[in-house]
Amino acid sequence: MERKIPGVGTFPDAKKQAISKKSNAAIAEIGDSIEWVHSYLSDEGTYCVYRATDEDTIRKHGAIAGAPITKVSEARVISVH
Repeated sequence: MERKIPGVGTFPDAKKQAISKKSNAAIAEIGDSIEWVHSYLSDEGTYCVYRATDEDTIRKHGAIAGAPITKVSEARVISVH
């Protein structure tokens, strides 16, 4: 999932932690249908990996957390042996 948040990469740590707390609270409210895996931060946005039952659950998370989602993409694991 991608969120465009201009300047997020330069936000003070306290502001980034506040955003994370809102995300965690949204996950707690939604329940077992969503799980955070990890996130990446750039200067202009975040890229987050979640396990969720569907796209609507991801978008609900964004609405509850107050962090609109720019794009949701389904990812698949590639296994090379």
